[in-house]
Amino acid sequence: MKELILHIGQPKAGSSSLQRTFHRSREALLEHGVLYPQTVWGVSHRVVKAHFCGIEGAQRRDVERHNNDEVAIIAEADHAWQVILDDIAKNNPEIVVLSAEQFYSIGLLAGFRQFHDEIVQMAEKVTAVVYIRAPEARHLSLCNQALRGRIVRSAPTERVAVRDKLEPYLASDKINLCVHEFNRATLIEGDVVRDFVSRYIPTEAAKAIKWLPDDQNVSISAEAMVLLEEACTGKIPFVNPEDDLMVNEFRRRVVAADANIPGKTRPAYKPGIARVIQDVFTDLDWVRDTFGIDFPKPPMLQDPPDIRAEDLKSVRDLCPIDEARYQGILEDAKQGMDKKQPSSSTETRTLAEFLSALRFGFRFVTRPIRQSRIARKVRKTVKG
Repeated sequence: MKELILHIGQPKAGSSSLQRTFHRSREALLEHGVLYPQTVWGVSHRVVKAHFCGIEGAQRRDVERHNNDEVAIIAEADHAWQVILDDIAKNNPEIVVLSAEQFYSIGLLAGFRQFHDEIVQMAEKVTAVVYIRAPEARHLSLCNQALRGRIVRSAPTERVAVRDKLEPYLASDKINLCVHEFNRATLIEGDVVRDFVSRYIPTEAAKAIKWLPDDQNVSISAEAMVLLEEACTGKIPFVNPEDDLMVNEFRRRVVAADANIPGKTRPAYKPGIARVIQDVFTDLDWVRDTFGIDFPKPPMLQDPPDIRAEDLKSVRDLCPIDEARYQGILEDAKQGMDKKQPSSSTETRTLAEFLSALRFGFRFVTRPIRQSRIARKVRKTVKG
């Protein structure tokens, strides 16, 4: 193999769109010698992190999916890595692209050494690619995503933006680390996926890419963020925060109402708050000096109040809220919620775990059939 390209994130910097694009373009790219290896769950290669790092490397949703069964988690991770190795051996590509945001922070764990030593033997050249985002912009996006996953966060939990994650890659003389700013004004065609393809995928292979429709990732508004936060913290009278189904149903209704009620805008900081957030991070000078990426400083208030990052306790502390729109979303989402019967979260989780195990087992058993030469020819014929 000539080159192994590791796309390592950063989280909240367009990774999901890149992974969906490469996953749906897999067969077309393979015809040009570029392999995006099979995944065992979703469209990224995140599961394999636990193969190198043990349970510490498992993502929360994978731990929950396996009901905290460490043996099952590691077994799936081992299987996921073997699937990648088998896929490479079978297809003998010139270029392999692996993508997982979890590779971004793998250098913080002891398993990085094993990960490093294995991947550098796989190709003549190993390139790690990361797109880094201004920390204050990334923080607000993380808050937005976390609430959709029922995690409440407002103040930054870290003081280092990127240095501790990237230094292990920098220290290697066998990995070429390429760092780009996640900024639509400077990305090729203003898009991280097109930027990555233009920089790292050969021209003929790039022509085969099956591009996603626009606007695949849509943030919820600040008003919707407040409602999800209040649902998770027991401040919505008709939503029991301990009832998984009820909270998920309310979230679904809020997201739907948010999309339909006029006046939706992307969440934005109150004046001066972006600067408070950015000033938390201590490594931005290092980023500038090492990679030439200088994140502009957000404006400060001329007469700044005494606001500290740790004082930011809620979405209302971060963002201006349209109270009329907030009430409209609440009323819309409430319709029928007070009539819903309490559900059994335990029974729901048990069923979900059973279905997850069934799906994984089915995929494992049928993988040789789905990856066979005949199956590939059939898919190619059907696609026309």
